[in-house]
Amino acid sequence: MVRVWCEYEQRRSFARCFSKGAATFSGRIAAAALGLALLATTPVGATEPLPDPQPKPFSGPSTKDEAAFALWIEDFKKQALASGLSEKTLTEAFADVKLNPKVLKADAFQPEFSKPIWSYLDGAASPYRIKKGKEALETHKDLFAELQEKYEVQSRFIVAIWGLETSFGAITGDYSVIEALATLAFHGRRAKFGRTQLMAALEIIEAGDKSAAGLTGSWAGAMGHGQFIPTTYLAYAIDHDGDGKRDIWDNQGDAFASISNYLTQSGWQPGQDWGREVKLPETFDYALADRRNLRDMKEWRAAGITFINEDPVPDVDRSAAIIVPAGHTGPAFLIFENFRAILRYNNSTAYALAIGLIADQVAGGNGVIRDWPRDMTPLSKSQRKELQRRLAARGIPTGGIDGILGGKTRNAIRTFQKQNHMIADGFATTELLEKIKGNETAPASDPVAP
Repeated sequence: MVRVWCEYEQRRSFARCFSKGAATFSGRIAAAALGLALLATTPVGATEPLPDPQPKPFSGPSTKDEAAFALWIEDFKKQALASGLSEKTLTEAFADVKLNPKVLKADAFQPEFSKPIWSYLDGAASPYRIKKGKEALETHKDLFAELQEKYEVQSRFIVAIWGLETSFGAITGDYSVIEALATLAFHGRRAKFGRTQLMAALEIIEAGDKSAAGLTGSWAGAMGHGQFIPTTYLAYAIDHDGDGKRDIWDNQGDAFASISNYLTQSGWQPGQDWGREVKLPETFDYALADRRNLRDMKEWRAAGITFINEDPVPDVDRSAAIIVPAGHTGPAFLIFENFRAILRYNNSTAYALAIGLIADQVAGGNGVIRDWPRDMTPLSKSQRKELQRRLAARGIPTGGIDGILGGKTRNAIRTFQKQNHMIADGFATTELLEKIKGNETAPASDPVAP
């Protein structure tokens, strides 16, 4: 599932992230923040808190909105008819569709605070989920063996995704997907996404895979055991049992085969792992710790990197990257090609790490060995925006003032850290923000290339 457009800090707040081709967009694990901010007039020497515009409180749809929505539906139906969908499908799909205030409220929700990665992983890879995952592997061992032979994706990873996406099928969403997507397409901040997914959902009904009433999912259109959005369903869903329907809602064989197919098509390497926790040498250059910085395993071995148990990294021709999700004071991981396949399911480092850790532990392996910096307080959204504003005010581009700590913001942090002789791990902390504020009385030095 997934090229999503969020990072960990926004994931658990209101929905599953998405982008073109995304599969997961659930109402529990969330996506992103929006908005640009004011910066150009901020004085370099300012030390008082910078203003953070607050979103307007959600008040629900008005009678005028509902009337306009009804007209919008009629116009959309004409476009759908012109695209080749039948009158029968459209009549069935839109029979009882209304503007859904719960969808609008969920779409408008932008949390100020977020969990640090260690808290997210505590919940994602909880003892209960590991226990249920082991039970699922045993209960469905014949089906998983069949699918593993066909798609060459290890069963433990399918179990991990199933467990994290829907708590092993317990929480798949009970929204009408047609109503939810129509609401987003008409009124939401994701109108283009909503229209594209709505048309795809109608194609599912047209094909006879599911009735409009049976097409249920999250408030943002994620469906079934694996939380596929409609476009991903059309591209990757599998009819495993050959009954003529790709049923990812009620048929576990179809659902698991669809997840397996998605990973296979995303570049899954048969028999290989997702990654390993590693020990970094004291001289390690943390500017190299970036999931996009692929290097040959021989290079990492030569740099003095070992597995966490101090076994040497294999001397093999295989590309890998180093990540330090909590900065240089937390655990480090060497990630392989299959980590990237999981990222295509959901483009969040924390999500992919959770899937890997769950998969390891349901198969009897270990969780994270090195301690997380649990005494560290994560930045709030307002503080993340402030950090971006202050870096930009120093001439260090962050890619926007949105409170999302993506690759450009991490590169900007590294630039500041290098300029100030700090460990350049690109990790945002309250101490870093205070350091930036404290340095604003002096002019910034020339930018350092990330």
